[in-house]
Amino acid sequence: MSGEAETVPDWQLERYRLHELPSDEQQAVAGAAERSEAIRARLAALDRSDREILALHPPRRMAEEVRARAGRVASRPTPSLRPLLVVAASAAAVLVALTQLVPSARGPATTPVPPDETRIKGLRSGLMLYRQVERDVEPLADGALVHARDVVQVLYVAAGSRYGVVVSIDGRGGVTVHLPAGGTRAAELTADRPTPLASAYELDDAPTFERFFFVTSAAPFDVALVTEAARRLGSRAAEGPVRFDLPPDFSQSTFLLRKDGPR
Repeated sequence: MSGEAETVPDWQLERYRLHELPSDEQQAVAGAAERSEAIRARLAALDRSDREILALHPPRRMAEEVRARAGRVASRPTPSLRPLLVVAASAAAVLVALTQLVPSARGPATTPVPPDETRIKGLRSGLMLYRQVERDVEPLADGALVHARDVVQVLYVAAGSRYGVVVSIDGRGGVTVHLPAGGTRAAELTADRPTPLASAYELDDAPTFERFFFVTSAAPFDVALVTEAARRLGSRAAEGPVRFDLPPDFSQSTFLLRKDGPR
């Protein structure tokens, strides 16, 4: 069954473990695992990786470090859609804090799309989102309920990708570019750790949802390529799985926030 094992990529096994695949794909991978000892061994290796990360970096201590770093800047003013909070934590601290507070998530809580080589040291290419709660911060799971005026910090994990753009689409179909902070070309990414964007954002009153997209490539590309694809998708971004209509050499991840009214 080694041939079948080779047809199931790492990203699909990761999503299978998190129950993030569509039901038919989830069942297909489960069937392949039953038939293939090689697939079962790969799943066991992913489980061991989780345990090793937690053993090296105790969750409670790392979560406290994230909170402490955030607390040092939490007293600043809260301007809308302007810098507020940058969580400058190490890769392990952010990853383990997320693992502790959102137990179902491993690494970035995202819906990743291949290529397979996005896995580096247990992290996958994608986005992490945190919300400020008074003088604390809390990690958000993909699909979390948020409110207008919530302050959200976005971090990306490049996991080997060199260039990237982060945009979001809101319930009115509006498109916001979060990375790069300016210019027309994709940002050069930090490769070895979760990296916070320069600004946190106060969510506006656009209804229903805000979906973030992280688009990466090995080569430089124009931001307009992503914003035009986002405008074509518009409010259809509310329901997944979704992806932009882009060439296959681009990798895409998404993170959905479901929005309620103000607190």
